Amino acid sequence: MKSQIRNQKGIALVTTLIMLVLALGVVAVLLQLTTRATKLTGLQQGYTTALNAARAGAEVFINSTLNVNPTTHVCTPPSFSGLTPTTSACLNTKLYNNTSSWNCASGAGASTPDATANPDITYASGTNTVNIKVIDTSMMPKNSSDTACNSSNAANGCIFYTVLSTATGSSGKATVRFVYRLTY
Repeated sequence: MKSQIRNQKGIALVTTLIMLVLALGVVAVLLQLTTRATKLTGLQQGYTTALNAARAGAEVFINSTLNVNPTTHVCTPPSFSGLTPTTSACLNTKLYNNTSSWNCASGAGASTPDATANPDITYASGTNTVNIKVIDTSMMPKNSSDTACNSSNAANGCIFYTVLSTATGSSGKATVRFVYRLTY
């Protein structure tokens, strides 16, 4: 019997080393999962921030069209908490002409579905740059099939704008596409 006991010398050390390697493997996997979860949370927060900035861009456009001078048809974007938007020379043409009549300085990029190419309104919001672009304008006269355009609130009819608002920043990018009806 003594010979069998002597042959098992060091088995405790081998068993301990195997258990240590397995424990280190489990710790490494847990560390990797934690790192990935942290990265995904950061990406989600960046996208949420960009999405909120893009939604704010939609509000800037809507408030801009509400601030149009009815005599001169000049759009003056409002200033929100120190934001000072810059506008393109093409914006006023886009606001009062059907898409087929656009002949503005933005050229071929005037109606491309990319708000970062020749944007109509641009401003900075925190770490994001917000670009707003009108990609389609449809004018409907008062006697059209749309009941809202025939209401007593509409003196002349309606204008439908298809607009893109894209926010880009170091932490994410988001685009909001919306249709806005303006009764005039």
